Amino acid sequence: MKITQIKVYNVEVKLKKPLKIAKMLREKSSNSIVKIETDDGIQGYGEATFAPFFAGETRDSVKGVVEKFLAPALTGQDPTNIFQLVDEMSRTIADNPFAKASVEMALWDIKGKALGVPVYDLCGGFRRKSFAPFSSAAIFSLVSETTVSTMTGISLRSSLPLISLSTSRP
Repeated sequence: MKITQIKVYNVEVKLKKPLKIAKMLREKSSNSIVKIETDDGIQGYGEATFAPFFAGETRDSVKGVVEKFLAPALTGQDPTNIFQLVDEMSRTIADNPFAKASVEMALWDIKGKALGVPVYDLCGGFRRKSFAPFSSAAIFSLVSETTVSTMTGISLRSSLPLISLSTSRP
């Protein structure tokens, strides 16, 4: 099986309700959808969403990187050799993690379809049928346990087994 074409579609979707993250209010989601086609007729799809303040990528930069750099490097290659192609993407262009991730997602989709298995089976299968509650909070300064509890309503000493905190300075 060989990659015959890689296409990128930029889409914009209005959210049902605005999403507030840190200092950003999102009312719509701008995404790039990557479609990889193969000579066997299998198509794989990947997606990139953006936070330019975080990774520096935009939907236009992802489209440009995929079309001008990654597509030429990967066309004609076997899409099931995912790790080899990830290395090739890194040799082709530095950084651009969202662009590369969207292509990698499409490669995993193709491999799963070719083998007739869901992608989670390719990554080791089910780990558990249920999971414990998890809380994540973005914090914009170094904080105390009291601050976390006030912001999330969750005590770090509660029964939650894990809480994820992102810290940075404004």
